[in-house]
Amino acid sequence: MAEELTVALEALRADSDLWDGVSSTLGRAQFSVEGLTLTYSQLSWAGESSNLIDTYTRLQRHIADLLGQGSRNYLDLSVSLDKIALAYETNNEKAAKDFDDLWEPNE
Repeated sequence: MAEELTVALEALRADSDLWDGVSSTLGRAQFSVEGLTLTYSQLSWAGESSNLIDTYTRLQRHIADLLGQGSRNYLDLSVSLDKIALAYETNNEKAAKDFDDLWEPNE
């Protein structure tokens, strides 16, 4: 395999690993956000009269949803980069084999 292609494939796989890590981090953040709770007793009388708990709960769900979407998007990106690297590698090996059968150097 040509050195340039090897370097490009390594870069694709490194980027894939990076985005997979971002996906994992966002997934852990989503899990943490989903575990955050706030009760009326923690806010005193002002929390109940101002609907702060409902607002907090809606905001918490929205942030958790956004983190989940980000996690899935970055995981998809990671998988796509791995597929691209595999496709290049597979096609390069097939092309090399095809050309090898077509030409033999004079000895």
